[in-house]
Amino acid sequence: MWRECIFIFDTNTLLNLYRYDEKTRGFLLRVMDLISDRIWIPHQIALEYHKHMLDEIHNQNNTYRDIIDYVRDNIDDLKKWLSNLRNSNINLEEIIAILDESQNKIVTNLEAQEKDQPDLIQIMNQITSLLENKIGDAYSQIELDNLFKDGLRRFENKIPPGYKDVKEKENRKTVNNGLIYEDKFGDLIFWRQILDISKKESTKSVILVTDDNKEDWILKIKGQKKGPHPELIHEFKKESNGKLFYLYNTEQFLKYATEFLRLNDGSLDVDEAIKNVTSTKELLHNLQGPTGVQYVEVMESDKFNRIKGDGEYKYFYQYNITLYCIVVNKWENILHEFINDLENMFNLYLKIYSTSVKGNEIIKLEVMTNKPFNSLIIDLLNNVNKERYIVTEINGYLED
Repeated sequence: MWRECIFIFDTNTLLNLYRYDEKTRGFLLRVMDLISDRIWIPHQIALEYHKHMLDEIHNQNNTYRDIIDYVRDNIDDLKKWLSNLRNSNINLEEIIAILDESQNKIVTNLEAQEKDQPDLIQIMNQITSLLENKIGDAYSQIELDNLFKDGLRRFENKIPPGYKDVKEKENRKTVNNGLIYEDKFGDLIFWRQILDISKKESTKSVILVTDDNKEDWILKIKGQKKGPHPELIHEFKKESNGKLFYLYNTEQFLKYATEFLRLNDGSLDVDEAIKNVTSTKELLHNLQGPTGVQYVEVMESDKFNRIKGDGEYKYFYQYNITLYCIVVNKWENILHEFINDLENMFNLYLKIYSTSVKGNEIIKLEVMTNKPFNSLIIDLLNNVNKERYIVTEINGYLED
């Protein structure tokens, strides 16, 4: 396969090139350049890559400032908490001085790193040059609409790939060059485009490099990854008249590239590169969360009557509901927008209680409303902007 296959790189593997350290990124780009005559990118992957590329560059450029602000906020909060301690024999002034020194060192280090960060626009241009003239054609709107209809059947029967994206991407659309794409079918679109090229006589076999490890791509047995989902292999063989398909993550691709392309020249420690790829993906996994507010628990308290008085008070509140939310990575601006949305849409009165757990804000919202609990939940599900907030109903309650 390595001698004659077509190599396809998924959107996540292309975007991760902006996230790796300089040595690892350089090694991956070097390998991709060596096989560039056999790289082919489905139009859907190229579309998604360009859709998220500038966001990724923006995020990378702002990460230094975000961390600096986060360090300052949390150390300042800790100092305030220490300053309020009473009846303690601890030398608080000494502890606070250590915190100040540590904060200054961290900020100085991050500011120095920010000045030395890689030129991400140059990296973007390298990737663009590498993929030039290697992009497949887009489907027509008629082809897309037919695929969406078939996708509903496939997802209902858990036929891979893509059915694991339904919950996250439901009702999200992308418009490009006059064509309307339903985002939940993104994986299925580029899978169909892979099947299309597999039918060409010039295509001998296909290796897909992807860091997507969901069950609609990867076979997992008791949590252990065993390779591509068997249904993908069966469908590929059937559509391509018996040709070979395989799937690697980036670590496997690096390992086999070193072996089959004979790159053991000592220019880079491959084990070090693989370790960097793995640690980067683990960090991304730990940091990722919904872009907004995620409900994790809902409890309904005893009913009570509350009347707002003249001028200041407007509504009669019959129910008191407590919502517990996680605001991932302290996105307070999202929280405040969410609260405003709730108050404006549903005539709610909210009290906010906040604490910090593992770097995330845990928000307790005491909601007073004149709607029964179930009616409130139904209104939330039907009206809250699902692209910004994760809202789902299980057994009559919200869950994460």
